[in-house]
Amino acid sequence: MGIWIETEVRSAQCVIVDSKRHSGFPVPDDGSAEDLGAWWERERRQSDSREDIGSWLRDVADYYLRWDERLPLGAHKEVLRVLSRMEEPHRLLEARLLEHLEVPGNLLGHKLGALGACGGAESLAKLDGGLSPDAPVSPFVRKMQDTAHARLRRREQGRGRVSFGELAIPSGVGLMLECVSGLEDTLAAVMMRECGASVRSVKSHTMLGEVEVRPGDSWTWDWVDRVRLFEQMRFQPIQMRDRITLDSPAPSWAQAVMDAGLAGIVDSCTDGARRFAVRVEGDTRIPARMLVAVARALEERLKSATVANGMDDPWVNDPRTEDWVFVFRETSRGYVPCLRLDRRQWDRRFGYREALLPAASKPTVAAFLAEWAGRLPDGSSVLDPFCGSGMELIECGLRFPGARLLGGDISGEALDAARKNARAAKVTLHELRQCAVDEWTSGDLDLIITNPPFGKRARVDDVVRLLESFLAMAAGSLKTGGKVVWVCPQPKRCTRFASGLGFALERKSRLDVGGFDVEAQILRKNG
Repeated sequence: MGIWIETEVRSAQCVIVDSKRHSGFPVPDDGSAEDLGAWWERERRQSDSREDIGSWLRDVADYYLRWDERLPLGAHKEVLRVLSRMEEPHRLLEARLLEHLEVPGNLLGHKLGALGACGGAESLAKLDGGLSPDAPVSPFVRKMQDTAHARLRRREQGRGRVSFGELAIPSGVGLMLECVSGLEDTLAAVMMRECGASVRSVKSHTMLGEVEVRPGDSWTWDWVDRVRLFEQMRFQPIQMRDRITLDSPAPSWAQAVMDAGLAGIVDSCTDGARRFAVRVEGDTRIPARMLVAVARALEERLKSATVANGMDDPWVNDPRTEDWVFVFRETSRGYVPCLRLDRRQWDRRFGYREALLPAASKPTVAAFLAEWAGRLPDGSSVLDPFCGSGMELIECGLRFPGARLLGGDISGEALDAARKNARAAKVTLHELRQCAVDEWTSGDLDLIITNPPFGKRARVDDVVRLLESFLAMAAGSLKTGGKVVWVCPQPKRCTRFASGLGFALERKSRLDVGGFDVEAQILRKNG
């Protein structure tokens, strides 16, 4: 990894400044495709997990303003691609891009993409006037110019403010919570406990299950941060007689949204421009031109309804920075219109995930295991011997603040990630060890909670041996009556082995975790 060095003179002392440490944003300096690809994937994964993506992008902008003239071409393009994800004006970056917009010419398209993301009135005036006659006009440059111009025009209209607490669901529309397939019953029970709402568990044949929620009169939205078991939410008509088919004209698709009352949900809680996108879910591939026609027809209907109701706030079809998504879900009898609110507007449950690892636990599965653990008295000892980035331990810490949390992993990188995430979650991990699973020798544990490693590349016999070592360790480490709450990828073989060690299977549930059919289990150690 390259390091640019700058010398500053302060009080006759020479201070060396590491640009990567100063900016917090390292870029490979050789520009090789392999290094840049690895760098970009790492940065992209980290950016997707950040609670405040805007702050990270401002760091990228500061890095670019400091080092743009020294970046090799490959790294220059990658940084500009990152900057094209900005969603707020940045006057200094805009000025720098406009100053050197067409030099060098082979970066023009990428600079236009970033300019559309961070620019304002000055950028719009520049694009309204057109590029210089000598500027290259390749199809890529023309596409980026048109995209930047459209984004700047939309920015002129402003962005609405969504107040989640004001959201009102009309009669005939249900709230659907999507979860990992197998968590439906637990999610339904938690919703009834937290909200007292009418709920119905809906089994699914895909990796996602569903729970239908019908809010009551005293419904409030403060449950969102507490109910940690669902992946996404959508609003969907409970009953629809007329379904849309693939050969239905675009106006029919748009009218279905209006008839379902979904636009009223957006109106109830959005102050200012209502930014939306249109998408289709299902096996059938809708031609792009058809989807564009549906989006335009819907925009016309929404604008007409706004005028008819005497409202001033515009509807903006903006797939890049939308707050709302009108989704047409494919069913056996046609397409059903639904509505999703961008999860950045409501999802603060797992903002502590600052460090990610490949094949890390889904946070909703970690929360599910902590929910299954039941109640733990203060001072209880909890161990995760395959702790990875710490998801299960952190969820236990949030649920049982008085518990003593212990973790282990063979990877030092994983333990560093667990520490970082725990600090962000304000959860204390009392002990972390870099060790193999069979090296734990404690005899006073109340709970062992874990999602052990498994995958398609691992040989079944190797996985089983590892799991048997884990169960043997658990049998020697738990108190009598202590529990193992875990995800088991080989339930038949492991359950037989655990029975021979004195464990009783108390509860089980099949889960679909990323395409793997596994079983969540509670094993209790008998006396």
